[in-house]
Amino acid sequence: NDSYILMQINRQNVETRLDTVTTHNVMSPKLAKRLNLEIFSPEFGDLTSLSGADGKELDVLGTVEFAVKIRGYLFPTTAFVVDRLSENLLIGSNFLGNSY
Repeated sequence: NDSYILMQINRQNVETRLDTVTTHNVMSPKLAKRLNLEIFSPEFGDLTSLSGADGKELDVLGTVEFAVKIRGYLFPTTAFVVDRLSENLLIGSNFLGNSY
């Protein structure tokens, strides 16, 4: 079951979808730019595409590193920057499993 939570990244509030089906954290390029996050280009062996919920291939533009602030606690994390993402930010099961 998916839900939304308000997170703070770089002192900006970001409505974020918590998605227990998604295995990776993914962010739109538009949000990465708004948050002034540096997008690191994929290196050899990194993922270059992910499958969307509709089965279509989504291009991975790179990764971003950031700290998520939830209720006063900071959680360092990374996300794939994915072109044509329907949400600004999806937090997947990898974050949920590693953050407590």
